Parts: sequence; C-alpha cells; structure tokens
Amino acid sequence: MATCSIATTIVASILSDPNDAAARLPKSRGIVRSSSSVAVGNVVYGVSQASFIVVLARVSNPETVGALTLALAVATPIYLLADSNLRIAVSTDPDYRVAKGVFQATRRRTIVLAAGICSAAAIALPDLRMDLGLFFAVIAYRSADSFSNLSYGFGFRSGLGDLVGRFAIARGVLSIAIGAPLLVLIPSQPAIALAGISAAWLAVATIEWRQFGLGSPFRSSDSVRWDESIALMRSKAFLGVDAFVSSFTYNVPRYAVQAIKGPAELGVFGALGMIANGFEIVVGAAANIMLPGLARSANQRDVSAFKGQLRALTVFGATCGAIAILLAWTVGSQVAGFVLGEEYGRTDLIVALTAATVLRTLAQLVGKGLQATQAFGKFLIADLVALVVAAACTIPFVSAWDTAGGGWAIAAGAGAGLVVSFMFVGSALGRLR
Repeated sequence: MATCSIATTIVASILSDPNDAAARLPKSRGIVRSSSSVAVGNVVYGVSQASFIVVLARVSNPETVGALTLALAVATPIYLLADSNLRIAVSTDPDYRVAKGVFQATRRRTIVLAAGICSAAAIALPDLRMDLGLFFAVIAYRSADSFSNLSYGFGFRSGLGDLVGRFAIARGVLSIAIGAPLLVLIPSQPAIALAGISAAWLAVATIEWRQFGLGSPFRSSDSVRWDESIALMRSKAFLGVDAFVSSFTYNVPRYAVQAIKGPAELGVFGALGMIANGFEIVVGAAANIMLPGLARSANQRDVSAFKGQLRALTVFGATCGAIAILLAWTVGSQVAGFVLGEEYGRTDLIVALTAATVLRTLAQLVGKGLQATQAFGKFLIADLVALVVAAACTIPFVSAWDTAGGGWAIAAGAGAGLVVSFMFVGSALGRLR
C-alpha cells in the first residue's frame, strides 16, 4: 500500500494537467513538444535503470550484479518475443481494424505465457535456481513493463505522446526513489528492491490504462476468444521476432561470460554494459525525434531531403561515438572505478563495450532509414546477420580476450549489421527515385 501511495503521489505531481497544456499548443508545436517529451522520458527511464545497477554495484559485489544480469539476460528476450511489440501494432493501426479488447486480452495472455516460460527456465537452469527470488522479481518487473508498453501504443495513437513521455519520466523517478533506498537498506536482497519497483510500476500501469481508455489491466468486461489473440499474434509475429533477435544478439555474450568466466565477471560485464548503454539512450532519443521527418521525406519521395536527414543523423551518431570511445579509452577506467568500485575500472572491457554500443547505435540509426521506407523485412535481415556474426564470434573472442571478448563479439555483430543496413538503405534510395 505504501508503494502504491508513493507511486500515485509522484505520478500526480509529474502529470499536472498535461492535456490542458497540450490543447493550448498549435499543432506543429504540439508535435515537437510530444517528441521532446518522449525523448526526455526515454532518457530518464534509461538513466534510472543504470542508476539501479550503479547503486547495486556500490552496496554489494560483482557476483550479485552478475546474478541480476543473468536473470535479465534470460527473461528479456522471452518477454520481447511474447509481447510481439504490440505497442507498435496499436500505434500503426489508426483505422481501428483490431478491437481494443483484443489487444488488451492478448497482452494479458502474453504476459502469462512469458512468465510461464521464464518460470520453467528458472527451474531448468541451475544458475538461475541459485537465486529464484531474484529471478521471480525480474519476472514481475518485466510483466509490469509489458502492461505499460501496450498503453503507450494507445497513447501514441491518440496523439498523447506528451503524456506518454511524462509517464516514462514518472516510472524512472519511481525506480530511483524506491529502488535506491531499498538497496542501501537491504543490500544482500536486491530482489526486494526490484519487487518494490515492480509494485510501483504496476500502480503506474493501472493509471496509464485508465488514462488511455483501457480500463483495468487486470480484468476485462470484454469476452475475447483465444483464436482472436492467436490471429493477432500471428499477424504481428514479425515485430516480436525482430525484438527478440536484437535482444538475443545483445545477450549471447552474457551467456558465454557466465559459462566460461563465472558470475563475478558477468557482473562486471553487465554493470559496465549498462553504463555504456547511456550513449545509446541519448543518441537513440535524438534519432526517434528525427524519424517522423525521415518517414515524411520517404512518403513524399524527396530523395534529397531523405539523404540529407539520414546523413545528418549518421554523422551525429558517428561524431558522438568517436568522442565516447576516446573518453572510454582515456578516462573510462577512472570514472568506472569511482562510480561503481575498483573492480570495475577495466579499460579493455570499457573500450570494448563502448565500441559495441556505438556500432549498435549506428546500425540502429541507419536502420531508421529502413523503418522510414517501411522496409521492415530488410531491417530484420540486418538484425539476423548481426546475431549470426555475434554468436559465431562469442566463444573464440571470450577465449582469446577474456571478458572483453564478449564486448568485441557484440561489436563484430553490430558492425556486420551496420554494413548490411547501409546496403539496404542504398537500394531503398533507388526505389524512391
């Protein structure tokens, strides 16, 4: 009850009359404000996740961080596959061809399905059985996130992107406000902190569902047949597969580090990887703001504008990436040692993970061109190439370069995906002419 009360208070303070404010804006300014709000929300949300890992690293040990990293590495791809990215499916269905109740019922069912698969994995895998409490807290955490994810699709479809951004900010603030104190008070039980965050997120999801006209996330007055949910899942399976492939590519080296080097090394790898992801969060937020402009240029077959926007986006990402790699090489170990602890001040691993993140981000930036031209099949092919290359490189790279090899395996996969994406964007430009 206390957690729900905190969540309600924080959300209320952040959501102060967003609809009234948005209504007073001219349409063009409203779109800019909406995009900016979503970008800020994504940054705050991402920073809160990194902050949780930072506090956990400071108050515990690499083995504990490794246990959380492994739990997330197992659960996240499963949830992304089961979710089928219904948020995008909703936001790209402006004609309401699929009934709202079908989306709601399907989301509830996919959460139960994902939770069941994850529970089976927890029982089957010895490394997960070592801390079942933590793994089930991760399941609750991912389930709460899935409820919010669907509601955001309805928010975007209704033109309430500004409100979606505010909700993301609220969830980020709650993660820090609830998670950090619990980690400090009970450092040996991160599952309790994660459970507290999950409870707060479920409270926020309840508000989100009502705000976007979905009712309660836990019950429905509509009777939706299973075959309707299955039909929706089949039609949107591509979105879930792509999200799964992207997540699996990112996590394959984590499985190898756990198996070859052990949980302590995985903890160092996971914590530094989360910090490096700050680059992807910030640059990716800027890319999402530019995506509507790219799509508009593609729809208007304005090749010159499309090339200019994509070039600016890529140059921006490459410039920021070069700076990030330089900083990782020169001061990365000192910063990581100060923020996380002495065990984490490892230049070779920091540089490898930063390079991997930069290449992953550049591949995503170029992939925005494929998304803008609706070449989703080619986007998936590029992601599959990245997965195959990363998986093939993981074992030999970790064997040759220890834990840093996991970072270089991700970098190799991202680099291959980047090259393929460039090739596909070139062919997409040819079709626009």
